[in-house]
Amino acid sequence: MTADEDLRDAQQIALECYLLETMTVSAEQLAVARKVQTRQQGPLLAILLQLSFIDIDTFARLLDWSVSPQRS
Repeated sequence: MTADEDLRDAQQIALECYLLETMTVSAEQLAVARKVQTRQQGPLLAILLQLSFIDIDTFARLLDWSVSPQRS
């Protein structure tokens, strides 16, 4: 595993924790999205949007959160 892959994994874990802590998606929805992500090899946020688990406004907010150096 490369350093870039390690960073992506850490970012995804942080995103998943945030999604569950804020109840943006349920654990079941996240599990489905992960399965689709494995098949499609796409970014989790795009897959959540594609599956209609989040709306476009939530997508934009989460995208801002995911690139923010100071996540909260």
